[in-house]
Amino acid sequence: MEKSDSKKVWFLGEVKLGYHRNDDVEGSQIMCSTDAMRFFRQLMDISVIEHHEEFWVGFTNRANRVIAFLQLSKGSLTGTVVDVKQIMQVCLNANACGVLVMHNHPSGNLNPSEEDKKVTQKIKAACALFDVTLLDHIILTKDDYTSFADEGML
Repeated sequence: MEKSDSKKVWFLGEVKLGYHRNDDVEGSQIMCSTDAMRFFRQLMDISVIEHHEEFWVGFTNRANRVIAFLQLSKGSLTGTVVDVKQIMQVCLNANACGVLVMHNHPSGNLNPSEEDKKVTQKIKAACALFDVTLLDHIILTKDDYTSFADEGML
């Protein structure tokens, strides 16, 4: 291999971040688990709540007003995929201070599974790296909900 005096330049794709506030829409203020449940219930199509699992994320500012939300995934009757990296990508782009997560249990069972608990801890740890607070994880059913915050599981 011959040495060359010419230098190679490698160009990578440019990452451009932006933030545009929509002053026409005032976000819900989340002060308790009931507020979080109501917010997510408005987003989710209740007609499919017993058909398949969905995972939703809300992002808040320092006043706990929702500034963005994301339907992270739609799954099957028994589960859905939760990619923590995608949650954090939106969180950082929105410059969020707080994160709320929600998924539904089509079975109507309000008890969190071991996998629910594990993914909650992964999200909480990822948030902590960026000084973002995981405010709650809501499990929603057709008639009721469970709050990880209320149950002391955060």
